[in-house]
Amino acid sequence: MKTIIKARKELKITKRETHFVRELFEPQGEGYAAIWRTIEIVKEENKLIFEDIDE
Repeated sequence: MKTIIKARKELKITKRETHFVRELFEPQGEGYAAIWRTIEIVKEENKLIFEDIDE
């Protein structure tokens, strides 16, 4: 697992035998919704899951 923190952004990459996950969290400042993006690849099912939350 590797975490990169750069100017308030946090990037987390997780590699496992069955799947790969990349998560990004980025605050947008006071009064604005933060961005949360997740990309997951499930190797056994050959499936890509993308979530983009900015509420």
